[in-house]
Amino acid sequence: MPLNEDACNALLIQRDRVAGTSGYVFPNDLGRPRKNNLLRDMKVCYKRAGITDADIHSLRHTFCTQLARKNVPVQKIMKLAGHLDIETTMIYVNLVNEDMRDSVEKLDFGLGFSELRQNCGTAFSGSLSEAVTS
Repeated sequence: MPLNEDACNALLIQRDRVAGTSGYVFPNDLGRPRKNNLLRDMKVCYKRAGITDADIHSLRHTFCTQLARKNVPVQKIMKLAGHLDIETTMIYVNLVNEDMRDSVEKLDFGLGFSELRQNCGTAFSGSLSEAVTS
């Protein structure tokens, strides 16, 4: 899995903060690599952050969703996530598209377009740009 510069820097800072001479980023209490307790450690991190409704899969979901929000091509997200089926990856892309539509619907410029539709009736059947320029 490739890491960007920010992720690499965060891991180096973590390593320098906790590792001592072991060189491990997330050592156990004895300075050795952690084994088979990632889920437990994530639960501790979630609890410290006040997150109550997440599991380890949430990290994967966030990763894919953020890539989709940054307009990374679906095929690349699919490969990075290790998905075998493009439909699995499309779940994240569709979530982002739905989120963007919902966000835009919240905009209210106070221009009264809903009133314009009501007042114009069937005359307002063209595009928004036609309504604005007429």
